[in-house]
Amino acid sequence: MSSTTQLRRVVLQNKSSRSIGLDDLAKLAPALQTQVDRDFFPVWGVRAQIFPIQQTKRA
Repeated sequence: MSSTTQLRRVVLQNKSSRSIGLDDLAKLAPALQTQVDRDFFPVWGVRAQIFPIQQTKRA
C-alpha cells in the first residue's frame, strides 16, 4: 500500500426494522470486503475495512 493510499473504516450495522443479527452481518462482511478490495480500490484508490457491529438501542 502506497503512502498516498487512503484507508477508511466502514461500519456494517443493521438499521432496518428487521431482525438481522451480528452473526449474519459477520457472514456478509467478508463478501463486502472482497468487493471493496477487488472493485472499489483499483478505481478510486481508497481502501476500506468493513466492521460489523451490534445494533444499538435508542433511549
